[in-house]
Amino acid sequence: MEDVKKCAVNIAKNGLSVFSAKVDKTPVVRRQNRIVELRTNPQTMADLEIDFSQPQVAGIAINCGPVPNQEKDLECLDIDSPDIASHFLEDLEVTNKELSDKLKGCVEMTPSDGL
Repeated sequence: MEDVKKCAVNIAKNGLSVFSAKVDKTPVVRRQNRIVELRTNPQTMADLEIDFSQPQVAGIAINCGPVPNQEKDLECLDIDSPDIASHFLEDLEVTNKELSDKLKGCVEMTPSDGL
């Protein structure tokens, strides 16, 4: 779990809002409006230490939407269908080269063989 926590800290140091997630991708710490609050008020390093020390932590969630202290948004494409995912990047290269180039290097496989 220390590796997950270390990665979360590195992501947070790069200006993104992160929080811990369970195997099913739901937040470990559940509180009404927490995700919305974390968009504008990312966790402190002390908060991250507590959040990522919980026993159910299986991964890192990066909060999409406005990036704190920057005039841009973070977006995520989540493709769960393996059939679509297997052709998505190839098709994108042909149809939208600019977006394809932006996505290169930041695509991850999901446990369901999606992207």
